[in-house]
Amino acid sequence: MKLPGPLVIGALGGSGTRVVAQALIESGLHLGSDLNQALDNLWFTLLFKRPVWYAEVVEAQPGEIAVGFDILTKAMAGTPQLSAAERAFIRKAMLQMAMRGHDHDHSGRGIWPIVRAQRLRAGAPPPAGSVGWGWKEPNSHILLPQLIEHFTELKFVYVVRHGLDMAYSDNRAQLYNWGARLGVELPATEASLPDAMLAYWVAATDRAIELGAALGSRFLRLDYEALCAEPRTVLPQLLEFAGVTVDDARLAKLAALPRSPRSIGRYRAQRWQELNADNIEAVRRLGFAID
Repeated sequence: MKLPGPLVIGALGGSGTRVVAQALIESGLHLGSDLNQALDNLWFTLLFKRPVWYAEVVEAQPGEIAVGFDILTKAMAGTPQLSAAERAFIRKAMLQMAMRGHDHDHSGRGIWPIVRAQRLRAGAPPPAGSVGWGWKEPNSHILLPQLIEHFTELKFVYVVRHGLDMAYSDNRAQLYNWGARLGVELPATEASLPDAMLAYWVAATDRAIELGAALGSRFLRLDYEALCAEPRTVLPQLLEFAGVTVDDARLAKLAALPRSPRSIGRYRAQRWQELNADNIEAVRRLGFAID
């Protein structure tokens, strides 16, 4: 039986996507078998977290991205009978990742992509009792236009944290990987990092919400702070969106997963008033209170 999906979880790195993925996994969704500690689907990382490649193909060869989606779909279903073009796609991704890594710190170089490619080629079927499939990988929102075009049943969860807190996050990989593509100037100094991080948060959040409008009810903006503060209210909304039903005992266990990290409100200890005023106003516009 074909499982419904995909349901995809994207966000800026450090936005709390792990707990969202964990809740969905424990509710019966198959989000992959090759995951890191943050529950990122590492097959997606191998295939698509390649900024130089993405810039080259997104307009000149858009069909190449579709080949990657077909590979991921087959592998997630446990039926990786790959065509010559699909095998070539994996080889190219593996070689590029081995040389460049997948972020500005060159993480993922060396043997890492070889292991990922071996597991990808083998595939892994969904566990028995799975009620749907998808993946969690924060960078997925970058490919949202292509995902919308390729997957007719796509559901997308975009997890959002307070923009001022994200301005002071140490998770800066997306800024360096995709900032220029979203029109954000990369910081020249350490002191200018918070402004650049906030600008990227505004650009990425506005873009995801605008693109998600094309999905209508198949797009869900999930505020991380609300999930931590009111899990028994927010989690049922997430599960309903995913098409999952759980009993009261399971819901109680899931509600215990979100825990407010100490980093919530960290901007208050910073000189956030000195950040770009238009971007601060955008944080308010997007529904976040500023003390």
